[in-house]
Amino acid sequence: MLGGKYGDSILIFREFIHGCLRALRRPADGGGFFSIRPVGIIVYCPHIILIALLGTAAYARMGIVTIPKRDAVQITIYNSADLTLVRERRLLTLSKGKNRLEFSWAGTLIDPTSIQFDARTHADEVELIDLSFPPGAPNALVWNIESKYEGEVAVEISYFTSGLSWSADYEGLVDADGRKMKMASYVKVTNGSGEDYDDAQIRLVVGTIHLVENIADLANRGGRPIPVEVQYEAREEMSESMMDWDKSAIAISGSMDGVLGSGAYALDAIAPPEIIREGLSEYFLYTVSGIHAVPDRWSVRWPNFSQDGIEIENFYRQEEGRYDDARRFVRLRNDKAHHLGEEPLPDGAVLVYQVRARGERIFLGRANSKYIPIGETWEIDLGADPDVTVKPRLLKRSVESVEFNNRGNPAGWDIREEWRIEILNSRDGAIEIEVDRNLDGDFDFRSDVRHEKYDLDTYRFKRILKPQEREEIPYVVTTRKGTRARR
Repeated sequence: MLGGKYGDSILIFREFIHGCLRALRRPADGGGFFSIRPVGIIVYCPHIILIALLGTAAYARMGIVTIPKRDAVQITIYNSADLTLVRERRLLTLSKGKNRLEFSWAGTLIDPTSIQFDARTHADEVELIDLSFPPGAPNALVWNIESKYEGEVAVEISYFTSGLSWSADYEGLVDADGRKMKMASYVKVTNGSGEDYDDAQIRLVVGTIHLVENIADLANRGGRPIPVEVQYEAREEMSESMMDWDKSAIAISGSMDGVLGSGAYALDAIAPPEIIREGLSEYFLYTVSGIHAVPDRWSVRWPNFSQDGIEIENFYRQEEGRYDDARRFVRLRNDKAHHLGEEPLPDGAVLVYQVRARGERIFLGRANSKYIPIGETWEIDLGADPDVTVKPRLLKRSVESVEFNNRGNPAGWDIREEWRIEILNSRDGAIEIEVDRNLDGDFDFRSDVRHEKYDLDTYRFKRILKPQEREEIPYVVTTRKGTRARR
């Protein structure tokens, strides 16, 4: 049993150990992925750090930094691939000499090969010496940092992650005459990355980027890294439009308040945030004004644009081999003549309604739209309409013009088919309808009803039927087989 100052020191040391164990049972303050450690010493246990500093002169030169909260975050989400670029800003209090920064991504879908560290202030005095992956910690890395500056330094941690996605939603309201439509567009961000992003600037990229692997497969070093050229392309395409964010962050003095603007959009806000649009070389960028919270396992939706008076065409189509029922379509064009054309229209879900004469709305249909570039035609498939039917009927089939080889066996022949298409419009209004016949091989197509050759193997009939009208379209197809075929 020791007494005197040694016994008191042991009692103090025991209290230090108990304090550290209590601290380790609680999560670290500040959130996020980060912890700062002097070499071999865990900052979560301030009592042990104090003992080490008092007992070892070498450790007195190590930088001791408290865990900082995330001051600003910007997330840039691609919708053509499971790819998101995250840039986080934090204020670290560095000591002169060596400092260690640990980055952990357990429970998230971060690609470890993409993680980068940069000092945004005092960059000429803060140097990243190396990084290492601690043994037994498959979801962590450690940066060794040498600092000639003592005090607060703004740093940026950037990385690619998976699990964040965005999509566009559209709602169309057709007028009673069926000639014009009001279109409202929304963007929705869904977070399944495993990490909460609070007070974030949201940027959404419309365009295509090609990945060798899904980032989700890389989160635990289970796949190949994202190719360097892909990382470079994704970062460089965004670099010019990040200038304002960089300047705001670098201009801070002891605080990063206001780096991303002010105020997150809430449901009771006076006005929704503005979607700022910017064209980049191969991409189109949406920036949601303000800062927003996107918690893990949540979706957030914002209005994008609303445009009235869009001229549309209502028509029906029946295409053999693709869909047997007649389907209703709404056709418009993404150009200025249709009060659009300022930006490409991202792929997404479309809901279309129509206003009736007495003001009530009816649901016309739902479709999944593909990406529509500027100037391209947009056809919205509203689904089958039981009031419009198209029934192709084979009336007669015969084999003609048979050719024989020198052994007396059939070597070539023609197949002649007589068809009749029966169209019935049971609606109260007139309709326009397109009926496509898809053929193959070497054939001749003949009909006395007006038609057009839509492509190499497709013929199209365009007809207008009055209310309750029935029409029949006869046609003949002769297909050459064997030695009779010319192509």
